[in-house]
Order: sequence, then structure tokens, then C-alpha cells
Amino acid sequence: MNNIKDHSYIGESLKYVIDEQKVGNSEFNELFQEQELINDIIHEIVQLRRDKNISQSQLAEITNTTQPLISRLEGMKDSRVPSLKLLSKLAKGLGKKIKISFEDLPDHTLATYK
Repeated sequence: MNNIKDHSYIGESLKYVIDEQKVGNSEFNELFQEQELINDIIHEIVQLRRDKNISQSQLAEITNTTQPLISRLEGMKDSRVPSLKLLSKLAKGLGKKIKISFEDLPDHTLATYK
């Protein structure tokens, strides 16, 4: 008898809850978008490192930082937003440069900041 339960519905249920929160809660939506951007950046760093076939330790050595820092960053175990200085260092160590662009938001996402 198989005791493993099928929880595939959780993904869709969670997506629904997140989408509902994003629509009805501008603060949640802003935080979610910030975290999504951080996740995209981290994913890109991990992919570039793997494409270069170098370890976290090797990247740390190349960029004059530490392996635990790279591990925390890649594992998203640090709630802080990576600094532009750190991201630039990592990009350079991976043979890349950072390019930042600003894109238009849909009208309904415009916000006023105080």
C-alpha cells in the first residue's frame, strides 16, 4: 500500500491565493514583485555559475568573497537584497556585466510613494 499522498493541487491552490493577494493587497504585491526579481537574479547567477562549470568556492575565490556568502545567496537563506556592488562583483567573476533597464508598468500597478 502506498502512503504517499498526491499534493499536486497545492501548487495551483497556492498560485490562486498569491494571485488573489496580489490583486487585493498592494503592499503584498510590491513585496512579491521584489522577491520575484531577487529570485530571478539569483537563478541567473546559479545558471551562469553552472554553465561555467565552477563551484561556489571557485566563484568566491574569483570574486574575493566567501563560499558561505555564495551559498547563502544561492540558497536564498538571506532575507537581505543583494547589493549592486556584490552583484557586479559576481557578474564580473562570471564574465558578465550587469545591465539594468526600466520597463513600463501596466496602468493598474502605478503607485504613489511617500
